[in-house]
Amino acid sequence: MHDIKKAAERLIWRLKPDKEGNFKSFTPNQNDVDSLNCILNWINNQKKETLNNNTLFAKLYIYVLTQEINYHDTTVLDPIPQKKVSALLNHPLDKFYKSFVNDLYQNQLKRLLVLSESDEQKKVIEEYQKQKNLYPEGLIESQLNHMITEALNRIN
Repeated sequence: MHDIKKAAERLIWRLKPDKEGNFKSFTPNQNDVDSLNCILNWINNQKKETLNNNTLFAKLYIYVLTQEINYHDTTVLDPIPQKKVSALLNHPLDKFYKSFVNDLYQNQLKRLLVLSESDEQKKVIEEYQKQKNLYPEGLIESQLNHMITEALNRIN
């Protein structure tokens, strides 16, 4: 049996309770085994296809997981790093944009402060504001979207 829909229908029919709501006992036959194998093969193929179509995501996931493992000084067998990555992926996308923009501005400010002496603080703040105006949040988000879609296009 090679049709996933027919395989599922077969198993649903086989496992369906009678009119009184009782499940009947039965001895599985070859059609039942073939149906189950068809569904399991389909699931495995879907997983492989999903991974093959998302190799860039897989690379980034592995990279971030490795960073979490190193940060927590643990192994891949410890569930904490995986929970951290999962929690990170649960955040809405706009939170990542805002975090990126804030980090960008903070990094720019730090760079300017390191390059200046205390009597130049006013000039540094003015330069920081210029940089912030030069790279508004909308422009940064647009550039991130472009980079992300280009990366996704590489997958396909």
